[in-house]
Amino acid sequence: MVSSLRVAPVPADIYCEETDSCAGPSGDDQAFDSDNSRYLQSGTGYNVYPWSLGGCPGSQEQEIDPVSVVFWGFATAARSLNHIEAHTRWTKRPTPKQNFESWGDCGRTYGERASGSYSRYHVRVRKTAREYGSWGITSLATPHHEDWIWWDPGIQDFPPCWHAVDRGGVSTGEASGFVQGRSILISYMTTSGPGSLHDDPLWVNWENTREIQQCDGNLAGSDGWVAWIHIPNDYHSG
Repeated sequence: MVSSLRVAPVPADIYCEETDSCAGPSGDDQAFDSDNSRYLQSGTGYNVYPWSLGGCPGSQEQEIDPVSVVFWGFATAARSLNHIEAHTRWTKRPTPKQNFESWGDCGRTYGERASGSYSRYHVRVRKTAREYGSWGITSLATPHHEDWIWWDPGIQDFPPCWHAVDRGGVSTGEASGFVQGRSILISYMTTSGPGSLHDDPLWVNWENTREIQQCDGNLAGSDGWVAWIHIPNDYHSG
């Protein structure tokens, strides 16, 4: 699908110009909308912390999962989760809460969806503290693939952890579970999922690529690219 925005022109305080370096992870020119050549960065302006957090306030020591999707438009957390579930068929699963921070407000995950209980795709979502210009209501999301870790204290020397994001990152060139999770979520919502599909995402690089040791001992990090997916003012039923 060709990208097309359904909002007013992008606010002036967006930083990434339309150049090859901003073309998204595929380098595809279709990542851009002809009338909207600038994209949102985290930090000044769109003031969000680009990771989920183990505690508040945000700091490197608290970072857990990189934000790699922003829902925008009418994207309350509840509406975003409704659209995720409708397109992916992922459902609610008991899972530890994490925190998200925006405009100095730090709080726990609103909700999550997952493809199963063991090795699975999983995403946590929380709405930002403020609306942001013509981008409207936004919610942060941390999709990822994680493996179920069977722990045998007689064999393994790491503590029990149950889930670990697939290893990989910019240092190795491997597509980590963070990249896999973002990719499959985009695929379900924009090209291959059931129901009325969303427009292709817009892309911005937040450079949140730090690789964090998972509880199985491996390192996992994102490639820094964040997909902005539009959520309309409606809910899926059923």
